[in-house]
Amino acid sequence: MKRRDFIKGAATCAAGLAAGVNLFAKPTGETGATNLTDGVDLSGAKNLGERLAAMTSYLTLNNRILIPIIGLSTGKFDDLKDKNALEAALGLGYRLIDTDGGEEGLSATFGASGLERGQLFIQSSVSTQNADENGMIKSFERSLKKLNTDYVDLLLLRAGAGDASSAWRVLQRLYREGLAAAIGICDHLGEFGAQNLAKIAQGSEVKPAVYQTRSRSYLRSFATRGKVTDHGVQVQLIYEPGEELKEPALAKIGEKYGKTRSQIILRWLVQHGACVIVNAGSKERLLENIDIFGFELADEDSELIAKLWQS
Repeated sequence: MKRRDFIKGAATCAAGLAAGVNLFAKPTGETGATNLTDGVDLSGAKNLGERLAAMTSYLTLNNRILIPIIGLSTGKFDDLKDKNALEAALGLGYRLIDTDGGEEGLSATFGASGLERGQLFIQSSVSTQNADENGMIKSFERSLKKLNTDYVDLLLLRAGAGDASSAWRVLQRLYREGLAAAIGICDHLGEFGAQNLAKIAQGSEVKPAVYQTRSRSYLRSFATRGKVTDHGVQVQLIYEPGEELKEPALAKIGEKYGKTRSQIILRWLVQHGACVIVNAGSKERLLENIDIFGFELADEDSELIAKLWQS
């Protein structure tokens, strides 16, 4: 499937949420434990994975591409050890897969899943270390070959400190050629920052659609969040559970909704417009991470969780 066909198909998906929602604002909609499956047609779902996939919300990127609000990172996958983990994830309804440079062996699992290419949102990345244009393009072409696809849905530039404008021009070229449906910045180490992102957004014909970083360090940088959303860039968080899970208040909220502490945090993130990437684990953990769409946090609970992050 070519990019133009994907864009046409994406327009018929579930309505996307507005990109750039303030991560620390009050959640919208009714308060309380609202069942988010209301109005969702699950009659054609044959198994749990199809039901969970149908329940998953989508976000609208600044080029109108829709992205699932939760996904799985396979960057640390061992080809043999974790093959079953990806199979389980696809079977449980994960449709956003962040290959994170770990494309080896994924195409066979995608092919065996029975899912059509248009049902998967595959994101990959290239590094600014491949500074010259030819090196970056060859690196990306190798990724496409490993994935056995002629495009990716999102291509991220793994950027460190300093100017990345020349590398960004390469991503714009790949975007215009239809090899990536959307492009963005990956700031794993937190060295790129909002100032450099603003330079890219203001000085480029094609703005970054996504800014990916790790949640634990990012959620303590409130000023950065505003600067990112000012440019219409969707924040994507790689969630790594930390000390916040030890908070007694979080356990109390979990008991109220019958959910685990991790599910409460993930629900809070997606309820406030963040796209979240989780890491692989057991089938039970994979199910736990995606089973976050059957309830909604009340205002008072959401505000309490925000205070936990801010502290």
